[in-house]
Amino acid sequence: MPSFLLTRPEDQNARFAAELAERFGAGIRVIGSPLLQLVDLDLDLAPLLAGPGVSGLVFTSENAVHAFRRKSAQGDLRAYCVGARTAAAARAAGLDAVSAEGDAAALVALIKGLAVPGQLVHLHGAHSRGAVAAALRLAGIAAIDAAIYDQVARKLSDSAISLLAGGEPVLLPVFSPRTALLFAQAVAGLGLAAPILAAPISAATAQGLADLPLAGLQVAAEPTATGVMDALAALIAAGGYT
Repeated sequence: MPSFLLTRPEDQNARFAAELAERFGAGIRVIGSPLLQLVDLDLDLAPLLAGPGVSGLVFTSENAVHAFRRKSAQGDLRAYCVGARTAAAARAAGLDAVSAEGDAAALVALIKGLAVPGQLVHLHGAHSRGAVAAALRLAGIAAIDAAIYDQVARKLSDSAISLLAGGEPVLLPVFSPRTALLFAQAVAGLGLAAPILAAPISAATAQGLADLPLAGLQVAAEPTATGVMDALAALIAAGGYT
């Protein structure tokens, strides 16, 4: 079985590592090397949430939910969330949450279909994609947005570099376009020896890996952790690994 290289923030790495062990067995080798560190921004939520007609929050990541929870105890708003995991985090924060079960486009479609009244506030990271608030405004829905946390780039760990310098295959789940770009930049001068089998969460994420000499690529069929896990399983099966 190839080793797994995880590049998400530390808490998400730990959770996904546990899910990998449950899916593929406790004996797998997992190396964690977060390429992003999450840092709360100095944002005063009170004026945003007290604005005229604010009726709900929009979340495109659970990281934004966690940042919201650290900054506010307000739980009387509806939360419109990109996926089940983000919605679960919102419910844990005391919010009435609904999930789009997809990506940013699916979230916009959900909100449009519900004909949400009032004004929505999209809380997101400093490097957000999808322009959700702008898409909502184009659809005639009042929406503003604000960055609530930043994602500070980190270098590959020594353990990750050693893994990539070896000759054994490495399974690489990738969960965002920015992480893909940071990984590609990090390995640009390393002279990769390990065959890399990448499982990006979306086609947009896969684009960030386009210049790498990948030994295998399987884009997740759905933009979720389960989709990435299934893509990893497909790469393992295709390579005949056990």
